[in-house]
Amino acid sequence: MKSTDKSHLDKDIRKDFADSLDIDAGLLEGHEQENRWDYLLGYSPTQAVVAVEPHSARTDEITTLIRKKAAAREQLRSHLQDGTRIAVWIWVASGDVQFADTEKAQRRLDEKGIIFARKIITKKVLCTAVWPSPTKPARPQRVSNRWRRLGRRSVQRPAQIAARRPPASRAPSSPHPPFLLELPRIPRGRAPALIWLAPAP
Repeated sequence: MKSTDKSHLDKDIRKDFADSLDIDAGLLEGHEQENRWDYLLGYSPTQAVVAVEPHSARTDEITTLIRKKAAAREQLRSHLQDGTRIAVWIWVASGDVQFADTEKAQRRLDEKGIIFARKIITKKVLCTAVWPSPTKPARPQRVSNRWRRLGRRSVQRPAQIAARRPPASRAPSSPHPPFLLELPRIPRGRAPALIWLAPAP
C-alpha cells in the first residue's frame, strides 16, 4: 500500500493488516481502459480480505465506485483461490466529502455492498463490516389495555361473561358460542393469547 494511502488507516489497526496488494497496478496490463479497484488488504484477526479504495468523495463519483467494484470482481475472478472471497468493500475519501445528499448517497452504496468510511478506516468501521452484529430478535407486540382487561375478565370472572350472553332464541346463527361474537376484530399480527371459554351448560 502506498505510504500516502496508509494515512487512511487508523494507527490502532495498521498492525492488524498482514499484507496488501496494489491491484490497480497489478491488473493494469490488459485492463488499461477499464475501471480498477485500488487495494486488497489481509486483515489478520479474521483472515478476511478487505478491498479498500481511496477516492474523491463527490456525488458524481458514486457511479464510478460502483463500476469499479463490478469491474474488480470480474478482473479478480481468475486470480482468487477457490473459496476465497472479499469480505468487505470500503470507500475512503481521499479529500473533503462533498456529497449533495449524504443519506441518498449512503442508500445507493448500501444497495451495492460498499461501505463509505469517510476519511479514516477505524476499528469500529472494520468490525462492523467484518463482524456484522447478529440480527436482533423482533420486539414482541404489545397487547393493548383493552385486551389486557378482556384477559383479566376471562380469567377472573368467566361465569359472569358466560352469564351475559344473549338468549339462544335471539342469538344470530353461528357455529361459535354467542359471547365470542361480541369480541372486537383482532388486527393481523397483533393477536394476544386468548383463553377459550366453553359455553355454559
